[in-house]
Amino acid sequence: MIKNVLDNYMSDNLIRCMKTWALPFGVEVMAIERNKIKTIYIKDRRFEDSYYKPVLNIRKEDSILFLSNLIQTQKEFINAVKEYQKQEV
Repeated sequence: MIKNVLDNYMSDNLIRCMKTWALPFGVEVMAIERNKIKTIYIKDRRFEDSYYKPVLNIRKEDSILFLSNLIQTQKEFINAVKEYQKQEV
């Protein structure tokens, strides 16, 4: 039970970090949890008719690994956002 609480807390903090990183790129970040896997979706604010598209899948147990290596996680996320924006434009 304690492990589940910690996993939820860590994964929520990771999502908050990703939302902060996405601000300069003008994209919205949303996370949906299914079967202990959180899927990160992003949507470009420039286009009204654009939909949320999946970018990353993260297991809740692995959130601590992503948070402990935050610089590498930030680079991966920013690269995913840039790839998304290239496809949309």
